[in-house]
Amino acid sequence: MVRAKEKRDERDFQTHEEARRALFEYIEAWYNRRRSHSALGDVSPEEYERNASTRSAAA
Repeated sequence: MVRAKEKRDERDFQTHEEARRALFEYIEAWYNRRRSHSALGDVSPEEYERNASTRSAAA
């Protein structure tokens, strides 16, 4: 059994593959979408997309 502990979520995984998938989903679905990226002017991808939508609507 693999144990993963985080402040907001504590789970037991039956296999390393299950833990790997959960980690991948966390990184791709949450972390990378919300952290700032220097290539985007130090804003998160979500904020960048919001700003782009606002600029497009104003044009």
